[in-house]
Amino acid sequence: MSHLLRGFHIASKQLAYLLIIISVLSLLLLGSLYWLSHAIEQRQDEIATWLTNKVDYPVTLGAASLQQLGFMPKLHICLLYTSDAADDLLCV
Repeated sequence: MSHLLRGFHIASKQLAYLLIIISVLSLLLLGSLYWLSHAIEQRQDEIATWLTNKVDYPVTLGAASLQQLGFMPKLHICLLYTSDAADDLLCV
């Protein structure tokens, strides 16, 4: 009987260590997503410049943030204006 109790004791310790490791990794993941989201909000001008270079047209951003879709974060752009001097051509 003592072998059975010793086995349960070892298994419970391993399960506790596994739960601690998973919780630490989850906290690191959430912290990095928060940090990355804050960094994207601070660099909206750089994102607008990058989009301007990609589409070869002047771009103005209303807001940019991270949106969590499943396990992968995606860049979410609100109020994208590509405009010439007179009219807004696209508002997404």
